[in-house]
Amino acid sequence: FQFLSGSSDIYNNVCEANGGGFRIKSYNAAVESSGHITINFNGYTNIHDNRAANGGGVSVQMASSSLTEGESSYTIQVYHDARIKDNVATSGNGGGIYFNSSLNKNIPVTFKIFERTDNGVRHVPQITGNHAESGKGGGVYYEITESARKDIHSIFLNGGNISDNYAIYGAGVYSGGGDVNCSENVNGVSMTGNTASVDGGGLYIGSGGFLTMNS
Repeated sequence: FQFLSGSSDIYNNVCEANGGGFRIKSYNAAVESSGHITINFNGYTNIHDNRAANGGGVSVQMASSSLTEGESSYTIQVYHDARIKDNVATSGNGGGIYFNSSLNKNIPVTFKIFERTDNGVRHVPQITGNHAESGKGGGVYYEITESARKDIHSIFLNGGNISDNYAIYGAGVYSGGGDVNCSENVNGVSMTGNTASVDGGGLYIGSGGFLTMNS
């Protein structure tokens, strides 16, 4: 399954709960199933100036215990010229993107942001100017709240611009329950101007997570 946002402009929306721009929610199914679920923010996606308690721009919540181990995965990708900017989590977490998984099986959950170059043109995704006013993850909030193994979950920062976001913890990116990998992309990820009032201006990694940086 793929959600392809393509050329979209989602702005000036307000939600009292989760997902100011929109919310994707996957909960228990009656029948066990397998599959690789991919949510892509690509092309010219522009999600801006939205507000919600959690996930000012986007909220994604996964809790499908019916998925088959070894044959299933969840992936969120932000790439090409996607823009997620100036969104606000008013009382919770994830100003730009809120991602929470409470899967109770060993099913990998991955978040990726990366650049692409097409015909010599560099395409840089932007997660900028988002706020979690009283919470975690100004730009991106990623948390695994239940899993038999947390070492199979990862964030890959392989390019793009994560800047000028604000939160109490993890202004740029907050990772709770997964490893963070900054790989050998030729341009690398740019994390600048992010402000945390307590810990983790650019990046906050919670207990049990590891940071890998490749030059």
